[in-house]
Amino acid sequence: MARSRSSAADHDDTTDTGPGTPGAPPAPTGSTVERSRSGGLWVGLIVAAVVLVLLLVFILQNLQSVQLNLLGFDGHMPLAVAILLGVAAGAVLIAVPGSVRIMQLRRNVRRSGPPHSP
Repeated sequence: MARSRSSAADHDDTTDTGPGTPGAPPAPTGSTVERSRSGGLWVGLIVAAVVLVLLLVFILQNLQSVQLNLLGFDGHMPLAVAILLGVAAGAVLIAVPGSVRIMQLRRNVRRSGPPHSP
């Protein structure tokens, strides 16, 4: 079978594509918009708002008072507050060693200098 080669005469690149620039190729129908920082910020704000609403519902549904005894601290507080304090303490216990490790890695990269090109 012989393949046919297309030539410039086979394609008319000067066709009018509508209300755009004459001769310009038509815009793709499934074109996408590039992501931006402000778009990411809006998504983050929406996610944060949803999480805050869920936390508020959690707190309002768990207002019964519980007694806490921890390292000499004796007291009463709402159950939701006690749970959220525990979650916050756990997050700090995870974040501190992780942050220290990231600082160590950055310092090592700075000390090694720029990468050598062959």
